[in-house]
Amino acid sequence: MATDSADVIEEMKVLYHKFMELRAHFPYTDEKMIGQKILRTAPLYSKTLGKDIIFDFGVPLTAEDIKNINEIGGFLNENVIIRLYALLEEHGILIYQKEVDKTIEDHEAAYLTKQLRHRYAHSLGRPDAQNKEHKALFDKLNNYLKPPVPFEIENAEYFPNSIDTVIIPLFRGCHKYAEGVLKSQASTEKE
Repeated sequence: MATDSADVIEEMKVLYHKFMELRAHFPYTDEKMIGQKILRTAPLYSKTLGKDIIFDFGVPLTAEDIKNINEIGGFLNENVIIRLYALLEEHGILIYQKEVDKTIEDHEAAYLTKQLRHRYAHSLGRPDAQNKEHKALFDKLNNYLKPPVPFEIENAEYFPNSIDTVIIPLFRGCHKYAEGVLKSQASTEKE
């Protein structure tokens, strides 16, 4: 199925920007902020959005407040993986129950997005250290993403989904993969 390259690439950019806007309103909040009334969004979001967002809670933040903010951020991270996969599937870049094309650059990002989407959409996203597929996914995430601190399945509450080490690299990789699929489709249509 041929797809309009401008549409899929533009929709990926829109999805990324909307995600960053959402996360700017629910930034990761360190426990050092307990007792503070003012919270400034992370520099990553200010730079991406071109604006600084400052929250005035009016009352000191509690440990529970920080836990809630960070849980909402985690839900948003899981959701963007699901939506990225859905966008790529809708445009025929990824196809349900079909392997990614390993001849295309950054096929690993497409594969990992597909795998994480499956974990988040069909479960609570909690890895099982005894599950061979879950262990393999952690290994593949580490091999492709090369995080500064490797992801470890033991005692992991959720599958990795941090913005800087997972979300952004997967968006970049899926962008390259989508371009590769589109080029492949275009060359096939010319034949």
